[in-house]
Amino acid sequence: MTVLVAGGVLASLSLIPPQGGKSSAARLPAASRRRVPSAHVGGPRSEYEGRPDDDQSPLRGDDDRRHPVKTEKEPDTGPGIISPLTPINSTDLTHVPRHWLVSEHQFDSQGRDRTYLMIRPPLSTPGTLPVVVVLHGRRMNPAAIERISRLIPIVGRAVFVYPAGFGRSWNAGGCCGIAHAAGVDDVAFVETVVSKVLASQHDTSARRVYLMGFSNGGRMAYRMACLDPGAFAGVAAVEAVPVFQCHRLDPTPLVIVAQTGDPLLTVATDGHRKTMDGYLEPTVGATVDQWRSMDGCSRVTTTQAVGKVEVTRFEQCRTGGRVEYDLYPGDRHAWPEGHHGTPSAGELIWSFFDRNTLPAARSAQSATHS
Repeated sequence: MTVLVAGGVLASLSLIPPQGGKSSAARLPAASRRRVPSAHVGGPRSEYEGRPDDDQSPLRGDDDRRHPVKTEKEPDTGPGIISPLTPINSTDLTHVPRHWLVSEHQFDSQGRDRTYLMIRPPLSTPGTLPVVVVLHGRRMNPAAIERISRLIPIVGRAVFVYPAGFGRSWNAGGCCGIAHAAGVDDVAFVETVVSKVLASQHDTSARRVYLMGFSNGGRMAYRMACLDPGAFAGVAAVEAVPVFQCHRLDPTPLVIVAQTGDPLLTVATDGHRKTMDGYLEPTVGATVDQWRSMDGCSRVTTTQAVGKVEVTRFEQCRTGGRVEYDLYPGDRHAWPEGHHGTPSAGELIWSFFDRNTLPAARSAQSATHS
């Protein structure tokens, strides 16, 4: 049973069992929910990747020991080796509507305890709700990416899933962080999370599963799109380039979001490439070209200014393929929030996602693979 803690006190909960299954979600009473001011209100929201992970890092989150949260633990399938669990900090969520359900889940993934946070509305008609999977950046946790992305008010009724990286990081391929150093199979972990959500939440649609990631989580999103393209109706990478050599054949709708002066990335196709933890990164422009080619898109584009963001779309592609490139002005490694007529990254991504669904055959094949 999942137990939520608000303000350090166990909250009284109303458990709502999913159709045909055991209770796995808890209703958080209105009196127990609280908005926690982000350390970034009024300022940039940056991952600070590559900087020391000390208590002053603005996205490190509250003291992990302040609000211990019990999670639902599913049956072990391996030796149960304890991993450096990324704390979820569910009491720090800021955009959960009243009467929505919040639950934390823990299971064994290849001998390591792994967790994910799920936020969803009350039960809906079977097979209708989209699933939005969001991967946090390095040195972040699920609550932090929920705060800065602000997706719930944008998307509305959907099942939001925030997996927790291994040691606050993802093994996206060629680098970076604890997960890469430990050789963690995060592809299998994310696939299992999606499979568990679709199996337990019967009002979700396997044809409307979407994946997005920020920074290190964006790198992981590229890797998932490459190795398991049939699982997602759309993929988004925010402030990230791939660190994995991809040679896939199946087209996947992809949106790439970047800022012109991101200090950790090079935007121009022929610009000076940066090195991250020993890995020579591709430029953002080269990444757009690569995925345009893999999706079988022509070089014909439509480009428009939406507020201050330049939106470039490649839509003459092979069946199932589409690429969008959203370039914001700015010089931070941060989730673009948007303001004064400029949409946020979340708004542009959801506008892209909402037009895509998986063909029935591909979604069934992916479910069988998972």
